[in-house]
Amino acid sequence: HTNALLEIKTAASEIETHTVNFELLGEETSQQEDASTPNKKHALLASIEKLQKLIEKYTQSINEEDQAEKAFSQKLTEAQNHILSAVTDFIGLKEQQVKNTTLLNAKARELSTIQSEFKNLIEPELEKEINELAEKEHKAVQISQKIKRNTLIALLMAIFLSLLAGITVANAIAKPIIAIQSAAQEIAEGNLKKRVVVASKDEIGELAATFDNMANKLEESHHALENKTNELSKNLSVIKEQNQFLEDTKRSMTNLLENSRKLEQNLKEERDRIKSILASMGEGLFVIDKNF
Repeated sequence: HTNALLEIKTAASEIETHTVNFELLGEETSQQEDASTPNKKHALLASIEKLQKLIEKYTQSINEEDQAEKAFSQKLTEAQNHILSAVTDFIGLKEQQVKNTTLLNAKARELSTIQSEFKNLIEPELEKEINELAEKEHKAVQISQKIKRNTLIALLMAIFLSLLAGITVANAIAKPIIAIQSAAQEIAEGNLKKRVVVASKDEIGELAATFDNMANKLEESHHALENKTNELSKNLSVIKEQNQFLEDTKRSMTNLLENSRKLEQNLKEERDRIKSILASMGEGLFVIDKNF
């Protein structure tokens, strides 16, 4: 309603201006007065018609259930009728070229008073509308600031919750991975019984289960390798004992062969000696053996 009241107030000011112009007609020359009278009268009547339309438009826009607005609209209509009546009378007197200055001045003062009352009627309501508009604007600003503040708080909370959720998820993912890494380190250091306990059923849980299966197979392979190593160690010991026996046997055979050769050599020497003795006996010579 604020814009409508401003337009009504402007139209009232225009009426007042055109009334003053029309009132000054008597001060012009007769020729000038005859030429300007229709234009000034038309301008005054046009401003009156404009005011009527604006008040009619305002009356149609009010809330019929609001008694205050309804009462104010009725006052506007009554004031408009008073202005119209006073302006019509004043125009009639001017057109009749009434020479009674006292009557014209009285009618002019009456019209001026009615116009002042009309302005005094509009201005408080207009001020009230402006104050209400300012209050609504102030409330709108407060609501906007509150919305911005709440939005900022909600945004900060969302960021905080997102960070918290991210940290939680990161810990949930990192903890089993660190456990798997630690278990792998212990297994690499020789603790083949180390296992990873992960209760989740997601990809991390599957990775932990796969790691444990690998560790089980590695432990089984290590045990099998130990058994093979022990078996090979036993076989190696047997082989070493057999090699030692063969070496001793070889040494014994070597000694035996050496003794045989020495015995054969002795026998050969003895045989040669006997042959020499026998040969000497055929010639009549005696050979005395110092050993005999």
